[in-house]
Amino acid sequence: MKKAIRELLNDQILSPNTRRFRAVLKQELVDYRSRRREAKTLKRTEVKSHVRPAKVKAIEIKPPLKNNRRVIVDGKLICLVCGPQPVAQFSTVVRKGRKYFDSRCDSCRKIACIARNHNISPSKYRELLALSGGKCSICGTSSKRLCLDHCHTSGRLRGFVCNRCNMAIAPFDGNVDLGEGVLRYLRYWSEQPMSEADLVTGAERERRMKKIRQGATRRKKAA
Repeated sequence: MKKAIRELLNDQILSPNTRRFRAVLKQELVDYRSRRREAKTLKRTEVKSHVRPAKVKAIEIKPPLKNNRRVIVDGKLICLVCGPQPVAQFSTVVRKGRKYFDSRCDSCRKIACIARNHNISPSKYRELLALSGGKCSICGTSSKRLCLDHCHTSGRLRGFVCNRCNMAIAPFDGNVDLGEGVLRYLRYWSEQPMSEADLVTGAERERRMKKIRQGATRRKKAA
């Protein structure tokens, strides 16, 4: 801008006091500002062109699992041991606000736990259960809750018995003579005859004892 004014004064044609000089000076100022804006715009464009593009975070698309066993189909999940089972048969765990299902159903988890406590494999447990036919080895009754009986002295596995028989033979474990004495005692009294009065008195006694047991059961449940 100063250079343009110096050139106008050196021509000795225009005087700083003339109207034409002021008009030319005004035009030169407009042109100067215009050139300066264009230079700034050009410079800004060049700077932007040299700026590295912002990094775009790539979204990793994971391929579907080849064997997706945790998919719920018709209200069922696939147990890793026994196959499809209802969702209600699986335990759930909540972690960080998300719900996860166990990979095994409750029945298979229970079998695995019992087998581990008896130091055998789950397949061996199922094999012994299949040999029992789902019946107690002592009384022969069918039950879904069979216990795997073992000797508390040697640790030897003996077979599946119901809970009632398991509790009955517990005091005689390792003492066969005591069990034989109990058998002789029960056999002796079962062979003794009873009169009509004894039968009536015994029936009334058993009714009262049954009522006491039922009352104790109700109080236990209420507590």
